[in-house]
Amino acid sequence: MWRTALCVGLLAACSGGEEPRSGAAQERSATPTSVSTLEEDIARGPEAVVEVEADGEAEIPVEHEPPIDLHFLWPTPAEADVRLVSEHAFGAGAPVSASYRYRFVVTHEAGAYRITRTGISLESHEGTERLRLGNVLAQDVTQHAGDVRIAEDGSRITAVSGFDPIEAAARGVLAQAGIEGTFADAILQLDRNGWQALAVVDIDSMVHDWRDRSLALGAVEPADALPGVEATRVLRAASVPCGDGGAPTCVELVRMEQGVTPHGHLEHVYVLLADPQTLRPYRFEHEARTVDTQRDVDYSERWITTFVWR
Repeated sequence: MWRTALCVGLLAACSGGEEPRSGAAQERSATPTSVSTLEEDIARGPEAVVEVEADGEAEIPVEHEPPIDLHFLWPTPAEADVRLVSEHAFGAGAPVSASYRYRFVVTHEAGAYRITRTGISLESHEGTERLRLGNVLAQDVTQHAGDVRIAEDGSRITAVSGFDPIEAAARGVLAQAGIEGTFADAILQLDRNGWQALAVVDIDSMVHDWRDRSLALGAVEPADALPGVEATRVLRAASVPCGDGGAPTCVELVRMEQGVTPHGHLEHVYVLLADPQTLRPYRFEHEARTVDTQRDVDYSERWITTFVWR
């Protein structure tokens, strides 16, 4: 599924925002963190030091904490109210953003989890170019609507509801933004291509690289990636408040990807705030950037998904 995740920014950039498309970050004091800042902070990791100011004594290394085990065991039945923020920048082009709310239900059935995402509604949107706005809205809905099945061990994730309920939800959101008729038809026809991968990409990113791992705080590890792409993962923070009062203490998990293309580069950062005992998500952020000097493309996008469990 990492292939799908890498294609998100690339497809968006290649379209240049001029045609309908489909395709499949860190939080500190609610402030976005850039890829370079993440790398600098993570590099300090377990090698961080305490400076002694008294009389110039040698720096004292901080002791390593024991590894933290991560388990995939989402509690069921469970329900969350989800808020999604989607932001897209097209270089010199007009930016597009939108925010949504929807319902996220987890049940257990026949040795698997079923995720049902319904009731998506558009809270706000900005974008002066209707085609770009419509493309973003359709992609966002496809990424966050419909049913998904997850194998009990997290090894396989598939879309199971078909595209029809996703299309109906997307039409509703597009209509809220004043995009209807043949214009909406054209956008959704293209969105129908490859929708299965896009419908599962966020959940896959929250489960795939973290289940059944044991990570030491601040220790950067290599991760699987496409050829030509370097990927690393790290347990960036432990004992982080999950954010809904009385909830278990969370950890902050970061995956970074960097790849070189013939005329530029791409970068992805994924940040997951989750309960280490279950990997139940409380916040998931994906930030991506694609640069192609030949096509004069400098495209960035960012999704922030927040879960409030009932």
